[in-house]
Amino acid sequence: MIMTTSMLSAALLMHRRGISKDLLISRLMFVYNEVQARKGLVQLTIYPTTKIMNTYLQYIADFTENKNGVIQPCTSSKSLMMLSYYRNNLLHIFINEAEIMTAVSMLTR
Repeated sequence: MIMTTSMLSAALLMHRRGISKDLLISRLMFVYNEVQARKGLVQLTIYPTTKIMNTYLQYIADFTENKNGVIQPCTSSKSLMMLSYYRNNLLHIFINEAEIMTAVSMLTR
């Protein structure tokens, strides 16, 4: 089962320099829609809203920083490791694209 914290961590790790809450919720919706389209089992059965996102941001608050409305992962290795741990629950959904991109990147070296 894919948890919302997994999708949120994936979106945060794509924007390590920070992301606004509005953009973060649109990225979260994108990941949610992709997981749904690929028949992934999602914990949340409704579209993520700002209220839901704020709740799940509290779960990973120890690993993030909020500076002037911009949310970013903490730079400590522990924080990045924990966010990566949460994000890894999405790996099986996107494995085909990961294998293709790995092969393409090896060919372009």
